[in-house]
Amino acid sequence: MLNGLVERQPGPSGTAVVLAGQALLDVGSVGVTPACRQAVIQALEGTLSAGAMPPPVRLQAGLTLADLDVDPPGLD
Repeated sequence: MLNGLVERQPGPSGTAVVLAGQALLDVGSVGVTPACRQAVIQALEGTLSAGAMPPPVRLQAGLTLADLDVDPPGLD
């Protein structure tokens, strides 16, 4: 399911990626493969850095990354 959200990204820009990240928080590392976890994190980082993405979606992507203990490079 998480891979589908990341790959297809249905709905408004970035919202499926944020939803996948929040679902990843809910299931934890036990519920997904390391490759799936990494795919979601990469998609969140892409959403966060996409200048054309609506600011509230970028904020949610950043907060979700923080909750996942991920500190993307270059945020300073």
